[in-house]
Amino acid sequence: MTLKDLHVEEQDLGAGHLIVTRGDIDHATSPLVADALRRVTLEGEGHVILDMSDTRFIDSAGISTLLNGLRRLTRQRRKLVVVCPPGGPRRVFELLGLIGTFELSDTREQALAQV
Repeated sequence: MTLKDLHVEEQDLGAGHLIVTRGDIDHATSPLVADALRRVTLEGEGHVILDMSDTRFIDSAGISTLLNGLRRLTRQRRKLVVVCPPGGPRRVFELLGLIGTFELSDTREQALAQV
């Protein structure tokens, strides 16, 4: 899926799901991420890895989308692990005090080991 400056890919991992975002997650593009999270929550099983390694920017709408996805997955006793290496998007999580709320990994390999 692509809209404006965001590309979202989904992949079944067998025991979970992978969502990869490339570009900017903002007010205009966060519905793409919300749709992907909703789909894996309703149609899938297992834990979810959201790989934001190639995400350049995330705003409050994007964070809200991720919090909603985390809430739905938590209700189902499923994990959401976010791959977010040091940089701009990681700094947003830090500034908002969300490091303990979200399970963050620097790499996809680390995230796979967490689920």
